[in-house]
Amino acid sequence: MWSSARHLPGTENQENLMKDIKDMTELEKLDAGLEYDFCDKEVDARKLNAVIGCQKPEAVSVLDAERREAAILLLPLLDIR
Repeated sequence: MWSSARHLPGTENQENLMKDIKDMTELEKLDAGLEYDFCDKEVDARKLNAVIGCQKPEAVSVLDAERREAAILLLPLLDIR
């Protein structure tokens, strides 16, 4: 039986992965699908940017399909990723 996790086969890669995750920003963790700090300033800025981007097409009447479509097509240019 192994006495330490350091000696288990494959744990060296896991240790390296944990070091890599510690060096990542919260946005990098978010983009990678990892657990991240929801209250981080950069994450919060992205959320706010997305809300602002969504307000633009929502401000256009649903009856004005042409302007609404134009507002939606502009969303990728707003960098609301």
